[in-house]
Amino acid sequence: MSALARVAIAETPSGVSCKKRSWRLRWHIPRYILNASLLNIGVTCVFLALDSRFLHWFVLPTTVCGVVCLSSLLGAVKQEQLFTDPSLLGSVLGYHHTYLAPMLLVYWDYRIIALPIQPDDFRPWLGRLACINLVGITILIYVFLHVVKSPANTKLRRTWVINRSRLVLSGMLVILASVAMQVYVYSDFGGVSGYVDKFLYDRDAWTNKGALLVIAESAPLMAVLILGCLRQKRMRRERVRRTSWHLLVVCGLGFLVLQILFGGLRGSRSNIVVNCFFAAGIVHQVFRPLSKRAIICLGIAAVAFSYYYVFFKDFGYEGVSAAISLEGRESLLSQSGRSTESLVISDLSRSDMQAFIVQQLANGQDVDLARGRTYVGALSLLIPRVIWPDRPPAKLKWTTELENGPGSYGRVFPSTRVCGQLGEAMVNFGYLGVPISFAFMGFVLGKVSALSRRLWITDARRMLLPGMVLASVCMVIQDSDNFLYFIVQYLAIPWTIVWISTIPYRLRFVVPPANPRRGGGYFLATKA
Repeated sequence: MSALARVAIAETPSGVSCKKRSWRLRWHIPRYILNASLLNIGVTCVFLALDSRFLHWFVLPTTVCGVVCLSSLLGAVKQEQLFTDPSLLGSVLGYHHTYLAPMLLVYWDYRIIALPIQPDDFRPWLGRLACINLVGITILIYVFLHVVKSPANTKLRRTWVINRSRLVLSGMLVILASVAMQVYVYSDFGGVSGYVDKFLYDRDAWTNKGALLVIAESAPLMAVLILGCLRQKRMRRERVRRTSWHLLVVCGLGFLVLQILFGGLRGSRSNIVVNCFFAAGIVHQVFRPLSKRAIICLGIAAVAFSYYYVFFKDFGYEGVSAAISLEGRESLLSQSGRSTESLVISDLSRSDMQAFIVQQLANGQDVDLARGRTYVGALSLLIPRVIWPDRPPAKLKWTTELENGPGSYGRVFPSTRVCGQLGEAMVNFGYLGVPISFAFMGFVLGKVSALSRRLWITDARRMLLPGMVLASVCMVIQDSDNFLYFIVQYLAIPWTIVWISTIPYRLRFVVPPANPRRGGGYFLATKA
């Protein structure tokens, strides 16, 4: 025995074993994940207590999807970056889409409106869809983290600085063009009442007016964007006082009225909700940070508005007046076939249509996969029909034949249902489209998140982040043509104006201020 071993044994206290200690393997699970798991399991237990139909295997993978999305939601709440990072809003939509909507679909015994063939029991197909979502969420998280954590060029960073004269000139030109075109549209349709009647009774009157409406409906958002950029430029030079709540409320109501006049009266809920979210994001960054309570109230107001706006969309002014009473709402809902269930499940989620697509793929009978042709059809929408009269069909052809059988496109009224990115990917490539769609969504979400984290607080591109966040998140429940329309309608003109009105600088050294809203920081910059 060596001398070192004898000394160690001699100095060992009596009664202490010289055997190797067994170290227990400890797993460190963040508290928000435990809270999300307990909360989601509790909600599942409530569903089980309310209805025996939840004693089915589909509940297990659906609950796991809910735990993953709710964990991401609780982790993103701490960052408080609703308008500049897609993590929070994406987690909310993901939790509803993968957990709440499927559970409520079974609880309400929801049936897809005017669909001739659909499952008698959605639970097996919702279970398969939940397993698909689990695999897809894993791919999405992996791609998202890989994109976000990819190394950035920190040696030389670019920032876009507003040029006041360019911004005012280009922005005012767009606003004047928008007002002129909106007045032209009203006069062409016979005033405001004729404008509404054309939407209700003559949808063909809106054909080939897409480019005109994109410019005509951009004035309110452009005004907010110009004011936000000018305010941001002041933040680079001096301390700026927060705008009072009274002024923000008055301006917000004025913006809502203008947005209804500039596009809202043609029955587009998204036109109003998206632009209001965009404007609120600009206000939150440069005018006054919105509290959590204010954001929750705005979210509830947006959902309530989306519900009541359906009555105007289907019945015009008479529907608004009749929807005030409970009896009137029930009568209108029975005539239109819409309901609260359709808003929660069909409008805010696509789990019903995606479960139907899974059933059709599983049956394998007469399913003609598009093989990418719906994406080609969506891109062809950018070319006016006057230039390309025989544009290839978008998703309408394949969704119509999926619902009514092969060869039904052109013989029956085309289906306008939205399947979401996952649903459209399965229509194109079957189950092979699952990893493709989730990888694409993870890449887009990661790019937007990485951009929001790397942009300097006074970079003009931050004014565009609310629109980019909403576009990347809503992509989950949109088809390719809707996603492309979203980009053209809400991002093309603002991005062009910001690009024209800025001067890029390369930052070599940056010292961020303690409070970004009160100081512009110090930096050494060279013009690019």
